[in-house]
Order: sequence, then C-alpha cells, then structure tokens
Amino acid sequence: VPFIKPAFFRSIDGRVRYFVLLRNPHLAGTYDKDPVKVTVKFSDIGYVYEIMAGEDYGRTQMISTTFTPETLKIYSLLPYEVRAMTLSLKNKTVAPGDVVSYEIAIEADGNAGTHTLRMDVIDPAGNESGPYSRNITAANGKAAGRIALALNDRPGQWQVRLKDLTSGKAADVRFTVTP
Repeated sequence: VPFIKPAFFRSIDGRVRYFVLLRNPHLAGTYDKDPVKVTVKFSDIGYVYEIMAGEDYGRTQMISTTFTPETLKIYSLLPYEVRAMTLSLKNKTVAPGDVVSYEIAIEADGNAGTHTLRMDVIDPAGNESGPYSRNITAANGKAAGRIALALNDRPGQWQVRLKDLTSGKAADVRFTVTP
C-alpha cells in the first residue's frame, strides 16, 4: 500500500515485539485522501493487540484494518496469550500518611515478558490523583511498588486502576483511607 511507513521495535527481553504503522499524512492527504483497507502480515504467528484502539486480534499472523491519512497504529505481538492480570494490595484500609503496597502479576500461558502498565489512582471524589498515578514496567510479568499517601489525603474509598498497555488486560482494586 502506498504511503504506509512501518517501524519495528523490540522490547528489552526480545520476546515482546511492537510494530508501528503510520500512513504518511502529507503524501496520503495530498494524493489519496480516501481510507485504504490493508492486510498486515506479521513476521510470526503470535497474539496481536492494537494498543491505540484496544483491539485484541487473538492468535494470528495476519490482520485486516483501514488507514486514513491520519491513522497511527501500534501493535504488540506476543509469543504467549495473556489470560489476566492481578493487582493486589497488602492493606485495604489505611490512614493518611500510610503506605499502600501493591503487587502485580501478568498471568500468561507461557513465561511473560516485559509489559508496560498504566496505573491511575482515583480519589474518593472521582478525580485522578496525578502524583500517585504512573507508568510501570513489569519485567517478566511482575511488578511491585508503594504509594506513599499524604497526611492530608481525603478519607474515603480510593481506587487503583491498572491497564496492561501491551495486552489490554485490566484490573482494579479499592482501598479505604480512614479519617
């Protein structure tokens, strides 16, 4: 297909691969503004996930998709299926100023590689708490960390939302900050 620029990235452990496909917006916008249907054939059969749109293609080597002049697609290609992701907290009831410890595990049908996760912490009013939210690298499908709460954090039920950007799996847990 004219005007499609592929790029290839490999994760640190070499098992998880990322493919970035971009339709050149300048050339496509000038010469061919219509959407283009394409078939993408990956180098290997694996579990394919489109990160930007959150599409899970399952185990395959080939997918069909549509590109507009502005389309950017990022695919992960995994040699194993991610079944689930677990997020557990050491304590579900804490006081202001306490530390919330968490553990994360990617459950896969093989040895999990390095995954990129997004953790958002939501306060009792439903607002994302920027200082507590972060990106996490789960080497070998595992990660652990701590959220050090402030002394003036709101009492009530807080939520920790976790999304595996590599596979699309998600998990969330709640904890309570006591007055």
